[in-house]
Amino acid sequence: AAPGQIAALEKDIQENKSSLATATVLRAEQNAKFTEEAKVMRQCICAVDAAISIFSRKLRTGAALLGPEAQAVITSISKAADYYNCKSKSKRKGPVAKKAAVSPVQLRTLA
Repeated sequence: AAPGQIAALEKDIQENKSSLATATVLRAEQNAKFTEEAKVMRQCICAVDAAISIFSRKLRTGAALLGPEAQAVITSISKAADYYNCKSKSKRKGPVAKKAAVSPVQLRTLA
């Protein structure tokens, strides 16, 4: 290989290393943001699911009064709550079990 080609290849290697470092930092920032947003979303889903559960117990016939759109929303929330294992206190597992999405004070207020 000619000296000019070696210099060009070394320059390319340095540019690639620099690009990789920049991409790594960007990916770490994006991952941190995503992780925080996912945590907040999970807490919100669990809180809404807990509220639905409480209101369902208080209004036993409430589901019959809801339209199909509202029932579809409740079904979607229930499926998301199942995914995050926050359906009920007895079924909670992992980090969700240790940290309730709704505080005891909030539950007493809703109940």
